[in-house]
Amino acid sequence: MTACRKFRKQFSAWLDGELPSKKLVTLSGHLAICAACRRELAALEALGPALSRLEVAPPPTCLASRIVTTARRQQAERASGQSVRLWLAHMQSWPWGFRAAATVALIVVILYFGQLTSTRGWLPGSQGKHNTMITATSAAEGLEWFAPAPPGSLLSGYLAMAGQTLPSDGSHR
Repeated sequence: MTACRKFRKQFSAWLDGELPSKKLVTLSGHLAICAACRRELAALEALGPALSRLEVAPPPTCLASRIVTTARRQQAERASGQSVRLWLAHMQSWPWGFRAAATVALIVVILYFGQLTSTRGWLPGSQGKHNTMITATSAAEGLEWFAPAPPGSLLSGYLAMAGQTLPSDGSHR
């Protein structure tokens, strides 16, 4: 039965004459031994002529004006900056995993460009904008606002890597 499901997905391509020859031979072999798939394919083949006899409904008379109006509105939104707000509103409908990934990507981009434009690097041993060497002490400057760093946190790991510790009593502030 699971094999039938795989073959039934190919029926549309079979009917349209778009099935590659290798798959055509495989599907033909399956149809030779499977009566259920033959019946379903026959029903689909009969559906085509029945659909072609249906009368095609004319498009609504206002369709062209609705398309033009929508295009003009979108162009005006782009020009006024509303498209960013609409994009952010649309982003709220994304699953939380996509929103989290987009947020992380944005943070990485901001940090990367901040590193490019900063006067000094962020990590010990990196070169700053003016070829100043970053030391372990200067790399940890400004992090005292986050102390005390909880054990096992990213900050405590960074401080350990930079060779710094922050007093836990808050006397550094």
